[in-house]
Amino acid sequence: MIERTRTTKCGPITSDMSWQQRLNEYRKLNENNADVMSLSADERALIMFAMFAEHRHEVIESLPKDLTEREFKD
Repeated sequence: MIERTRTTKCGPITSDMSWQQRLNEYRKLNENNADVMSLSADERALIMFAMFAEHRHEVIESLPKDLTEREFKD
């Protein structure tokens, strides 16, 4: 396994963080590919899960508030 030297300006990204905290740290990288690739595979996976959670949250927020539970699940 190749050991990567961390070059990022963000702090460690851990499973103890909320998805919002993970994305806040990730966004400090300004989509710099070298910085992103210096993250561990686990950190990159956590960022991916956080992005999914963010998009799910946005979709749920866009739905009408008066949906029944069944309508929400369908």
